[in-house]
Amino acid sequence: MTIIVSPAAREDLKQAYQQIAQDKPEAADRMLARITEVIGMLASGNVRGRKVRLRDGRQVHA
Repeated sequence: MTIIVSPAAREDLKQAYQQIAQDKPEAADRMLARITEVIGMLASGNVRGRKVRLRDGRQVHA
């Protein structure tokens, strides 16, 4: 699966990174690395979670 990050989302990430990096550059690096990791997991279909069955037979993956 291909994940597309919109220009607005990229700008939001950039701003969040810059704001965090002002006080804690290492934390900003960790935040960006974790977001990149999660996007990769979504793209590969390797999503962790559990299935929750609803009363009417539908399922929610949480």
